[in-house]
Amino acid sequence: MTATLSRTADRLGDPADAANPLGFAALVAADERGELPAVQLGFTPELVRALGGRDLGLVLGRALAPALSGLPRPAGYAFLREEPLRARPVDGALLLDGQVHATGPGALLLTVELAGTARYLLLPAELRPPAGPFYRTPGLRGCRPHRLAFTGHRVPADALLPGPADPARAARLLAGATLGALDTQLRTTLRFAEQRELYGRPVTALPSARAALAEAFTDLLIADCCLARGTAATVEQLVPVLVREAGHRLALLLGARSYLREGEHAIFQKHQRDLTTLAALRGPLHQPGARLAEQAAQACRLVQQQSADPFRSAPHWLAAALHRLAGLGDPTARAPHPHDLPPNDSPAARAERDQLLLDELRRRQRPATSPS
Repeated sequence: MTATLSRTADRLGDPADAANPLGFAALVAADERGELPAVQLGFTPELVRALGGRDLGLVLGRALAPALSGLPRPAGYAFLREEPLRARPVDGALLLDGQVHATGPGALLLTVELAGTARYLLLPAELRPPAGPFYRTPGLRGCRPHRLAFTGHRVPADALLPGPADPARAARLLAGATLGALDTQLRTTLRFAEQRELYGRPVTALPSARAALAEAFTDLLIADCCLARGTAATVEQLVPVLVREAGHRLALLLGARSYLREGEHAIFQKHQRDLTTLAALRGPLHQPGARLAEQAAQACRLVQQQSADPFRSAPHWLAAALHRLAGLGDPTARAPHPHDLPPNDSPAARAERDQLLLDELRRRQRPATSPS
């Protein structure tokens, strides 16, 4: 965990403190009420990731827009639908045409196409068109996602923000927030597996449980590597798949507790619902096998690059990452090539890797929002 991210996480307070308005208990309760807590922290990329570990609704409804645009106050964020949202100048104003998925109350950051260039536009709350139907989503309840349709909708020209929009940066910030959510899910599941006993031993003593935790941790580290050095395509196509599959493995390990909406495991369920809703707003996760394999191949190259983190240069981590990536995409176009894989993948070798990964995960088990 970097010093900057550590300081940012500290600013959010103890997540286990029931009196902390940004703690897990308060955020789950606000979500059940369909409310979005107020946050006044100064919105930086580091804060977006830290908030992702607490509440993705706060990211979309408060923090992402100012982190992208430099706005001094919270604002909601809008996802484009099938077509771009177009702006055209008329008599000193702008006319908007198109549709978006909107999140959050109040002002809204829009990405518009003006003269062939993507730009950010801050739509004041009082100038929003009538909201379309509010979606009945399982997650992001405080954001109340809904459709906004613009047909020659007039806004002042000064609502346009200076400089071009940066969709790739938006995707990277949002991916970082989802890794924060997965990190919390992983920590929640590890605590459960350490404290729960079966047959007189902790759940982590079971090989299948160790494997599930090790694989989810591997997915998190691969995704973090892609986020730091990968292309926009890798961030947008591969990272969501890794987050989804890791969350699914952890839910299976948690069992019935992954459905609880109160108590210490409720934050897992909230993150799972929020991630599902976010995927629906962004579009389907499914990618053709060949395309996913192409992104997995790039990730293979990334994880083999020199890292400042000694753990990520260790043979057992590289072996785990390469074997994991080999299982993604089209089986006829898998990456890496089988000859590039570590030669020893016996059950004993896999068990040893799982134990080493679990030991590293335990070492990092402290309040955090980054695996690095």
